[in-house]
Amino acid sequence: MCSFDPLSENLGKSEIGRALNALSYLLSDKPIDGRDLVDLMWAMIGLEALFGRGTSDLTYQLVEKAGVLLGQPAGFEKSVKEMYRFRSLFVHGKAPFPGAFFTSDGMPEYERHSNEAGDASLLASAVLIASLQQIAKRNWKSLSFSFVVDEPPHET
Repeated sequence: MCSFDPLSENLGKSEIGRALNALSYLLSDKPIDGRDLVDLMWAMIGLEALFGRGTSDLTYQLVEKAGVLLGQPAGFEKSVKEMYRFRSLFVHGKAPFPGAFFTSDGMPEYERHSNEAGDASLLASAVLIASLQQIAKRNWKSLSFSFVVDEPPHET
């Protein structure tokens, strides 16, 4: 991280610089309450900086581009779509979540929310870290994706 030029000014001016800055927040100290949701937001900011272009079809872009960079093990697409679904419901105010002074953490609804938040946060963080590892391993300074159509084999 420290040797990446865009970090010298401590501003993420490129996609990779913004993703690295988002990672720095994942690695910082935070209060335990709500940590999963805060980590999810920072991880998603990093992932959207790396893989998102424009504002439409972000789930599709994330699944396709991260899959190209990292490979797509069984269940990857489904897990990423579920993570993005949870993130979208939460960010857009459609998911129930406990208040700051919530005290009944044994309720099934709380457990479901807590599990979904934790799963989404861990997956988003893992995909961000794995993506940045691949970028560092390849010594890339930017990412560019393109779609290619292969010519079908000629029938004989």
